[in-house]
Amino acid sequence: MEIPRPEFPRPDFKRNEWMNLNGVWDFEIDTSNTGIEKKFYSYEKKLKEKILIPFPPESKLSGIGNNEFMVSVWYKKKIEIPENWKNKRIFLSFGAVDYLTNLWINEEKLGTHIGGYTPFTFEITKFLKRENFLIVNAYDDNRTFLQPCGKQSQKYYSYGCHYTRVTGIWQTVYLYATGKNYIKNFKIYSNYDTEEVLFLINVEGSGKVKVEIYQEDKKINEKENYGTGIVFILTKIKNFIPWTPENPFLYNVKFSLYSQGLKDDEVESYFGFRKIEIKDKKILLNEKPIFMRMVLDQGYYPDGIYTAPDEEDIKNDIKIAKNMGFNGARLHQKIFEPLFLYWADKLGYLVWSEYPNWGIRNGISEESFNILVKEWIEEIERDFNHPSIIGWCPLNETSLNQNDELVRNLYLITKILIKLDQL
Repeated sequence: MEIPRPEFPRPDFKRNEWMNLNGVWDFEIDTSNTGIEKKFYSYEKKLKEKILIPFPPESKLSGIGNNEFMVSVWYKKKIEIPENWKNKRIFLSFGAVDYLTNLWINEEKLGTHIGGYTPFTFEITKFLKRENFLIVNAYDDNRTFLQPCGKQSQKYYSYGCHYTRVTGIWQTVYLYATGKNYIKNFKIYSNYDTEEVLFLINVEGSGKVKVEIYQEDKKINEKENYGTGIVFILTKIKNFIPWTPENPFLYNVKFSLYSQGLKDDEVESYFGFRKIEIKDKKILLNEKPIFMRMVLDQGYYPDGIYTAPDEEDIKNDIKIAKNMGFNGARLHQKIFEPLFLYWADKLGYLVWSEYPNWGIRNGISEESFNILVKEWIEEIERDFNHPSIIGWCPLNETSLNQNDELVRNLYLITKILIKLDQL
């Protein structure tokens, strides 16, 4: 059987040493939410069904197609580590799991992640054996009115503009390998006015970071710096080609991390030069007025619900909108997967990125704020580098009964994360 969604899930943060874990997994619905007490994570436990990952169990594509409330679901997968990954650090990464995830490998607890829309990664190196069993438990009850759930219905049936729920794994699961030191993440600040590009590379450990910039296949710039933690690299690209919806030009970039003369890690990405601002009641893109002809995209697929059946479906959504005369979309009440944003970058599609805050009752309380703000920060950290994103919307159509101070804090946190002059 072919692996569903075989492409690397993050073209903006691409590694070559990786392994896709999508496909058939063991699965069971834990109706009483007692699986942890019953030690479902043990070797002996046999899960009752099969599911096709990365599709949620509510979807037809998953092979389950259950639309009941599933408060707790369990997954099990046997994984084999490539022979050439010996002496490497090995990481397990999830694109998104809704909502509260607990992980075990070989009966050892890996950790917990809260939030149904953002990625998370755990190092598994020290837990590995000759045969390895990965166990995932996802708890998801959007009837608490504390967890953000976007347009997922909090009633049994769909109603109004609330639709079929999504539970558990709904984006690609994969492994990747690095050396002793590795690149955790990075931010790219391209300055339209000065022709400069600032790279902030977050390194686990220390070493020499080399940045290579390519215009199509031709290397046009190379720079390096040594450091620990955050490594800063500033360079200039004279007479750059701007990124626009008509000509969405992207510069490719390769980050390499070396220690003691050996390459520990390598990540590929890209960036564009574009400037967005508001002047005289007009939106300016690259200092020219642009009219926002945008659709409202809710990110649902007939057979996959939150999960696109394949990459072509993602591309076609954007192509169809552009062919109809639209130049972008408001990505509504859902954090879209990175592959959608990649094709928005590639095809020249302006987007407003939005947090799925619906599901929280009566405004933002202190309890719900703590849940929301963590995942909102994770979203911005994941998607910061996409030139197609021209707006960030942490709250949408909230009630008038708000805690003004919490809303103000959320606004200020957002500004700090996206503005270089706030650092």
